[in-house]
Amino acid sequence: QVSLTLSQAFGLFGRRSALMAANGCSTTICTAAALAISDSVASAIHATAVAYALVAALGIIPVVAKTSFGALGVGQLWQFVRKARLLWLNSAITYAGEAGDILLAALLLPLSAVGYYRVFKAAAWVVLAPFSSILPPLYAQLASLTDAARSELYARVRRGTLGLMA
Repeated sequence: QVSLTLSQAFGLFGRRSALMAANGCSTTICTAAALAISDSVASAIHATAVAYALVAALGIIPVVAKTSFGALGVGQLWQFVRKARLLWLNSAITYAGEAGDILLAALLLPLSAVGYYRVFKAAAWVVLAPFSSILPPLYAQLASLTDAARSELYARVRRGTLGLMA
């Protein structure tokens, strides 16, 4: 989450999308491999943690290398921590939103089913990751439309959605 937030803060939206795709691919591969090797939930959790750590390193190292962070004093560190409180809230809400369904599934389903659910969820993230960099310009374009044009666009989207569902 930190690497995604830093990428977004520095305007590296393409890197953010690539990190989301890498996270989805790596967690899918590592969790599926762990479940194929053994039915142990602990090994699946460890495999997922390893995948997260690898993606975090891939995301944080280039951002830190681009910026010239020097050694921080304790006072300066606490100042940064106080300024980052909103990022903490953002990260907590994002984590709760992303992990809430898995935690709920863990309460209601057998643990092996939760592992497979996590694999399929990660695969879905890979498919949807490119849209994370497309949406901000799309929203900006939608905001500039007149009310009539926006209403017509929404009607077309509704018709298209109903056509796909039918």
